[in-house]
Amino acid sequence: MKVGKTYEQRVPRATRLRTQANHSATHLLHWALRKVLGNHVKQAGSLVTPDLLRFDFTHFKAMSEEEKTEVETIINEKIALSEPLRTKLMSKDEAIAAGAMALFGEKYDDEVRVVSMGDGFSTELCGGTHVDNTSQIGCLVLVSEGGVAAGVRRIVAYTSMTAVDYLRGKASALDEIRGLLKAGNPDEAVAKVERLQTREKELDRKITAMQAESAGNLAKELVENARDIGGVKLVSHSLKEGGAEALKVLGERLKDRLTSGVIAIGAVDQAAGKAFIQVLVTSDLTKQFQAGKLVQAAAPLIEGKGGGKPEQAQAGGAKLDGLSAALESVAAALGAK
Repeated sequence: MKVGKTYEQRVPRATRLRTQANHSATHLLHWALRKVLGNHVKQAGSLVTPDLLRFDFTHFKAMSEEEKTEVETIINEKIALSEPLRTKLMSKDEAIAAGAMALFGEKYDDEVRVVSMGDGFSTELCGGTHVDNTSQIGCLVLVSEGGVAAGVRRIVAYTSMTAVDYLRGKASALDEIRGLLKAGNPDEAVAKVERLQTREKELDRKITAMQAESAGNLAKELVENARDIGGVKLVSHSLKEGGAEALKVLGERLKDRLTSGVIAIGAVDQAAGKAFIQVLVTSDLTKQFQAGKLVQAAAPLIEGKGGGKPEQAQAGGAKLDGLSAALESVAAALGAK
């Protein structure tokens, strides 16, 4: 740029139109939230871009699905009614007296710009760019709602073609799900998913029962074949499959059967890439051996960390092939006493 030259500033039309739609939709959202949730709702921050709008507001709990649907519905009703937007310059005191909303903590000049919609259902002090009437917003869809701080919630929403593309993507995903489920319509797809969930829970229940029975049988066998190290019974075993949960179940069954002794068991979770070790010491032996100390000594052998109480402790690590050495370290500790 050169001094003395005249330049014309232009904003890409598509960018301006999308920004206008999202900004005006932000005003609609503020109005709708106050209408649905109550007048305690106040703007606590916002972001308007050509692609989305983000609105932070004061509220004491998460919005229900019914509340979100109602907010979305009444906004789109106002969009469909092509409500006109009007702007007017006036004194700040006059604007506030007329019912215009001002943002808490925001500094305003003596003369302010007031943006109102329709019959004035939404009236705010604002200096930003807006649509001429609400129909230019196209439509609005709420994408997410969540907490960002104590007493502050955040909504992200799309408008216009961004909203259309978002809804088209959801419809495409639903069609794919319907195809996989061989469902004729969305309601049938939901019913089939619910049946699958029920079936999964029943299978999980049966698997848990089978695992418990299997763990009980294994515990009986392991206790009967416990090693005697210096007069202390040691039950040591490494599960060939199953992770931390399977280890927990076996530990409980062993503890029920072993009246006096030390239990050192391990498992490898190939999917998670972790090795687990659990040590249990019966209450009569905790003065001689503490499970937490035994685990702390064994954990480095599986490149992990762990700890716990004198009667029970556990550790997890990334070195799967170190599990045998970790279990054997417990036996060595008993023999050293």
